[in-house]
Amino acid sequence: MDGLNYHHLQYFWLVAKEGSIAKAATRLNVSQPTISTQLKRLEKSVGEPLFQKRGRNLELTATGRQAYEYADRIFAIGRELSGVLRGGTAQRAQPFVVGVQSGLPAAVVDRILRPAFHLTEPMQLICRTDELMPLVAELAINRVQLVLSETILDPAVLIRAVCRPVADAVVILRGRDDLIQRYRRGFPKSLDDAPLLLPGAGSTFRQQLEAWFDANRIQPQRIAESDNPALLESFAQAGLGLQPCPQFAEGSETRSGSPPVLGPLADLRVQYYAIARRAVRTSRIGGGAGGGEVSYPSPERK
Repeated sequence: MDGLNYHHLQYFWLVAKEGSIAKAATRLNVSQPTISTQLKRLEKSVGEPLFQKRGRNLELTATGRQAYEYADRIFAIGRELSGVLRGGTAQRAQPFVVGVQSGLPAAVVDRILRPAFHLTEPMQLICRTDELMPLVAELAINRVQLVLSETILDPAVLIRAVCRPVADAVVILRGRDDLIQRYRRGFPKSLDDAPLLLPGAGSTFRQQLEAWFDANRIQPQRIAESDNPALLESFAQAGLGLQPCPQFAEGSETRSGSPPVLGPLADLRVQYYAIARRAVRTSRIGGGAGGGEVSYPSPERK
């Protein structure tokens, strides 16, 4: 592209932020055809599509996501400049991009990343969810500064990185109270033929659970499986089955409205890891024997 038209970029940024041309048009007080025309001109300048249709909604392409990240930083700096010119002081939040392996429970991610909000320098936390290897590839080219994973990085992966355990948890079962009461007596043998809502077959957590079932000669009913823990939690709240979940020592991830608990599963613990290329600051997390230090790399400054 020969030059960047920031007027076109602003229209693109607002459409991506609002999720639709109609909402962006309302915000800008212009017609939808006007925005559509500006987007087409920007895409022609870039040489690639920035959006793709998904049903009635617009979804960013890979190029669109990259453009949006830069646009977001550009307009954040613009707002900062406007404030400085009005006599304010600059406190730019540096972007810190974290890749989260698909299937990691929100409670685990929250547990690991919470210290990032208490650093001395302001930071804009950006989380991306994907399979592990695409995230590691992003880490290799410094588009991601940290990757959270349920597995140790394979030594065969040719990237210079630090991989360390940052959280350690026992495994419990959540479900509606009637199911909890039904399977509490005789636990864990009572889980034989119990309806379970399991993580996806390709996940390390699922493999650990299956190994535990085999070792304890337990054959549960595998009612459903998904890589989306939130979906399984919804099924559990509806009384469809019991959901195995990680739980930290003090149960800090228990939320209001969460299903009752059955467990823990004896002798079963799961670990989570942080993978980073370099480290300049650390924060203690984990609370106990399973805890560790997670490294927060400095955001790139240009």
